[in-house]
Amino acid sequence: MLNAWFGCELWGSPKFGELLEKVSLTPSFSFAFFPRHLISDMVRCHMVASLLYSLFLWISGALIKRYTLLFLYSYTQWIYEVHSGQSWKTKIWAVLVKLCKGKHPRLYSFQGALPRLPLPSVSDTIRRYLLSVEPLLDENQMQRTKKLAQDFETNEAVKLQRYLRLKRLWASNYVTDWWEEYVYLNGRSPLVAHSNIYGLDTLMRHPTNLQAARAAQCISSLINYMFQLITEGLEPVIVNDMVPLCMIQYERTFTTTRIPGIQVDTLWHDPTTPHHIVVLHRGRYFKVLIHNDNRWLDAREIER
Repeated sequence: MLNAWFGCELWGSPKFGELLEKVSLTPSFSFAFFPRHLISDMVRCHMVASLLYSLFLWISGALIKRYTLLFLYSYTQWIYEVHSGQSWKTKIWAVLVKLCKGKHPRLYSFQGALPRLPLPSVSDTIRRYLLSVEPLLDENQMQRTKKLAQDFETNEAVKLQRYLRLKRLWASNYVTDWWEEYVYLNGRSPLVAHSNIYGLDTLMRHPTNLQAARAAQCISSLINYMFQLITEGLEPVIVNDMVPLCMIQYERTFTTTRIPGIQVDTLWHDPTTPHHIVVLHRGRYFKVLIHNDNRWLDAREIER
């Protein structure tokens, strides 16, 4: 009824014909979904409807692409096939992946399309474990290990596997946090000898013997690399130009530190853009600015 009343009133307006020519509408245009007290202009109504429809198409296309890639990346048979003897199923899969993934993806473009880490069954895990320890044990030790494995599969494993299934529902990788805490942060061995905490500016030649110049050039290169990470200018690592790897760890390449603890350390990450670096020289710490006047300093400015 509101639609008919509003249409009749607009039909009697002297500017109705001019308005139709501007927006290319017919007198049968419906205003059923737009009450007059909210949108009183046909042009505005048309713009809002077009905007909502475009937004719907964009979101739908993004979701369709994401879940299509998620389905395609769940296929793992290609790993076990040689390139010259691929099955027809793998060849079709490769064509579909290349059509869907697009060109020049950004650093984190595929994060939402990567499948979750698969959870193996308890029986398969125990079978693999027994195969791995069999060459290391004698017959008596092997029999004892098999008995312990069977007891574990019957008792504790049922409850633990249930917990893993629940965690897998909300975590893309149910191992990441445990690996960081119990394998990496729990380690009490020296970091200098057991971790890659350093970098070299060159391996084969030395463009200059000035230590400050070489350090400044190294810092400038790291700044450029950090800027590409922040702006996602880098492309993700893609295996065989088809399957991308998870790049989430790149977020903590910079502005991340390990705070020592008595039993376990903690990782601290600052998401803001850094404006300085810390230089350690002869046991003293110096704060060196690398950003000034809304721009990054170049190697010559850092050297000075």
